[in-house]
Amino acid sequence: MNMGPWCTDATFAQLHCSDAALIGEGRSLSVAVDRDRVAWTVIDDRANGTVWVATRDGGTPSCVAPYSYPPLPGGAVSLRNGFIYWSDFSVAQQRGFVMRAPLDGGAAEVFDDAPEYPFSLVTSDTHAYWIPLWLGQIRRKPLVGGPVETFATGQNGLNAITIDGAWVYWAAEQSTQIRRAPAIGSGVPTTLVTLTRGIGQLQVKNGFVYWLPSGDAAVYRRAIAGGATEVVASNPATVLNFDTDGTRVYWFRDGPLLQSAPLGVQSVVLLTPRAAGGIVVEGNDFYFGGDTLRRLPK
Repeated sequence: MNMGPWCTDATFAQLHCSDAALIGEGRSLSVAVDRDRVAWTVIDDRANGTVWVATRDGGTPSCVAPYSYPPLPGGAVSLRNGFIYWSDFSVAQQRGFVMRAPLDGGAAEVFDDAPEYPFSLVTSDTHAYWIPLWLGQIRRKPLVGGPVETFATGQNGLNAITIDGAWVYWAAEQSTQIRRAPAIGSGVPTTLVTLTRGIGQLQVKNGFVYWLPSGDAAVYRRAIAGGATEVVASNPATVLNFDTDGTRVYWFRDGPLLQSAPLGVQSVVLLTPRAAGGIVVEGNDFYFGGDTLRRLPK
């Protein structure tokens, strides 16, 4: 259903809608970017989901596969080692799936399946990691195949998960604690930050951990080595999604408005899109979803 333009040129916005290059049509939710490609999930008006991939320079998008969009956190996507990975759930079968397909156009295949819905899917060079809903676990499986491993257990209220080099980070204890553990070996998880509100999103860049509390109007960070918590982006309205390259923060705020700011500096409104989606900063560009998937230079 066409409900109007994806973006409105507002006098207070720094950029024009036409400045954002179109990557793909459709309501774009999760977004992933690697050196050459961008992948994303799309949901239509009837809650039918599809997984898409295109070259970062704006080549013709390809539909990889359909996916289900249950009334749960949905449609995580990741790019790694020539494959696209995504999470799925079959209501009819009552099973969750981690799916993958080769980027050269081969058929999609089941990477793993279990009764639980897998969300917050991320990949490293060696493994795929995901959170089975409501079990308090983090699971992983080697990308080359093999048995599924329980990487962490007893993690109440798991929500966000991210990977930075040799470490895996996540939000647990009803998502009010940021923890990490080494990806190699069997190190005991350590708690980096304890908060009073649940964490909706988590990122790690350049020696800092960044987080967005659920329903908050600010993005925070703290050095992994320790120290004080800093506010790196703030608004009078709720922050919906964010990403950072360690120098600037990019985010959607309720409205929605697409904003950016150097860390800790007054923000500017970049665009006024009609809907908010995922945001990924990669290289010299950042990609953002909503009614369409678009690219802007940083």
